[in-house]
Amino acid sequence: MKDMGYEKSLADVGFALAFAFLVLAALMLLIINPPQKLNDADPKAQGNIIVELAWPDTIDADIDLWVRGEADMIAVGYSNKGGPLFNLLRDDLGSINDLSNKNEEIIYSRGVPDGEYIVNAHLFNNKGYKGPIPIRLIVSLKETDKSKTVQLFAVNAELEFYGQELTVARFILYDRKYIADSFNTIQENIRAAGE
Repeated sequence: MKDMGYEKSLADVGFALAFAFLVLAALMLLIINPPQKLNDADPKAQGNIIVELAWPDTIDADIDLWVRGEADMIAVGYSNKGGPLFNLLRDDLGSINDLSNKNEEIIYSRGVPDGEYIVNAHLFNNKGYKGPIPIRLIVSLKETDKSKTVQLFAVNAELEFYGQELTVARFILYDRKYIADSFNTIQENIRAAGE
């Protein structure tokens, strides 16, 4: 008859050794590859023109941000996530696949070419919410890669019906500066046809 206590002791020792080996391996990985600290002042952390669109977190709607600058032949939005100038960071679908429960879309630029910029919001899907949906647009600028981000303007608006594409802002940048007198909301649909 075998001694069960002896076999259990060997199993416990083996488990303890395996666990110790895993802990040592994890510590070695941290020593070899220490975690990188993010630098908030890193000029590569974001683009030059930052366009942010947000709507209430309690409203389950899919609202799309569209932006077109002089360097973009086609506006950047959910079906064209990147162009020569702008890139969509994330297509927010409302509550679908959203662990943050935050409703927002952000588009960044690479560079600040002179010309007119058009920013539209499109109510792609309203999942049963009654009434107009309030939106907030914030446009910011880093004049150079090393300068601080400065908010150019913020706009509050409403999307009133399913499928509506609203021009929330049109403005001109010249010599890496915002021309405040150029701001307007003259409607121009910029989404690709059929989108």
